[in-house]
Amino acid sequence: MKVVEDGPAGSKIELDDALTIAFKALSDPVRRALYSAIATQSAPTCVCDLPDVGVAQPTVSHHLRKLREAGLITGERRGPWVYYRAAPTALDSIMDFARAHSSSDAVPQLETAQTGDR
Repeated sequence: MKVVEDGPAGSKIELDDALTIAFKALSDPVRRALYSAIATQSAPTCVCDLPDVGVAQPTVSHHLRKLREAGLITGERRGPWVYYRAAPTALDSIMDFARAHSSSDAVPQLETAQTGDR
């Protein structure tokens, strides 16, 4: 998957590495809050039930779109509402990176934290 982002001085940057795209998407605190609210639920979460993250609704929609484009969440329209859930393998590239760059003691804790919240 390639995502084109605005770079310095209006240039365009193509991001085609899943890890880079995931980190870029989760680098924003609003997106992290939205992802956490969605990922911690066992059932799909209605956009109408997302917690207040301190930004206007159009901005929430923008951030949800960025999370979808990064492959971190999926959305399903049900009538006027969209229900979101975390993509099952969304954090695989981040976990692979953590395994490669962490001591063997730290990685099992990351796996427990990720799967223990669901």
